[in-house]
Amino acid sequence: YLVALVLVIIIPALVVTLVLIKRTNDAQESVVQALTSVTVQAMGQAVEREISGMITTLRVLSSDQALLDGDYARFHQRSLIALAGSGSYLLAVDDQMQQILNTRVSFGEPLSITANAATARRAFDRRMATVSDLFFGNIAQTWVFNVWLPVDAGAIKLLSLTQNARDLVPVLQSRELPQGWHAALVDGSNGVISATPDTGLGIGVNLPIRRGASPQA
Repeated sequence: YLVALVLVIIIPALVVTLVLIKRTNDAQESVVQALTSVTVQAMGQAVEREISGMITTLRVLSSDQALLDGDYARFHQRSLIALAGSGSYLLAVDDQMQQILNTRVSFGEPLSITANAATARRAFDRRMATVSDLFFGNIAQTWVFNVWLPVDAGAIKLLSLTQNARDLVPVLQSRELPQGWHAALVDGSNGVISATPDTGLGIGVNLPIRRGASPQA
């Protein structure tokens, strides 16, 4: 018997659904709802801190003198050093969403239009930081998500930090769950971004849940 408890959390620049799965049916409903609320809030705050940190990093990088001077090769190298060990990679695109640099590859390698062009265009039009849904990265060759920030640096109009979805698993594990419970981070299209071990939910799997629903069986 499987009970899925769903709660939608709205946090700056990102809407996520944390799905807590409890593999028993004998808990009191009021206790379950209270536990769900507290746990989801804690996990939502952890995700919020991760995204906020990425936006802050983008703002710092956007003020780099090499970028402002149009020395993209030096900016690429400085970004590589700044992001070393963070699990994040930087990419920059022009107003046609054509990549100019991507720290997953060496500077000067041929690059295509970003695979996340729709979200990039939305960030460009809205002139604000924007978080993508889950998508499969052409260069990364794995499931990723992007955080985009509009800039005005010559040909470069947008910077983005991209991160592998699997790197968010530790964020979900930052809150200890009761025995038999698991959690999944789901994007705006119900795609699983990350999940705690033993959920049986693979990254990219679509989870059939209703948006805005109250916790229920």
